Amino acid sequence: MPAIEDWPLAGPAGADPRYRDRYIDLGSTFPQGSSYWSNDLQDVQLDMYFGIEKDATSVSNDFNMDLKPIIVKPDLSRGNTYLLTNVAGDFFFLWNEADGQMWRFKEGLPMNDVVYKVRTSTYSQSELVRQFYNPQGWYPKRG
Repeated sequence: MPAIEDWPLAGPAGADPRYRDRYIDLGSTFPQGSSYWSNDLQDVQLDMYFGIEKDATSVSNDFNMDLKPIIVKPDLSRGNTYLLTNVAGDFFFLWNEADGQMWRFKEGLPMNDVVYKVRTSTYSQSELVRQFYNPQGWYPKRG
């Protein structure tokens, strides 16, 4: 299986070109059946949380960071949880839609390590630092 860093950064084939590079497409090599996490574009809900308009309601605008979803854990009762990255791909975040909380991984881990830790729940709370919502959009507040 190729390393996650080798997987293409892309949107769905044939989609509106404005959607290109709005999420990390891990392709068919992502082990869908081995966890509750998904990289399926339909599960990611790009239009709801990752709008392309600057004035759109989006996670990126709420936290004043340009963010892309990598994987999502759909959960109707507790809200979907997303693993996100910034555009440069050097920071990784966990965000839950129901409680709105965002957490950043402290260490500069490669994406394949972060995806593995999240998919297998082998990270601890001590590896995360809370990010705070900033409605003014001046800068991301960090815990």
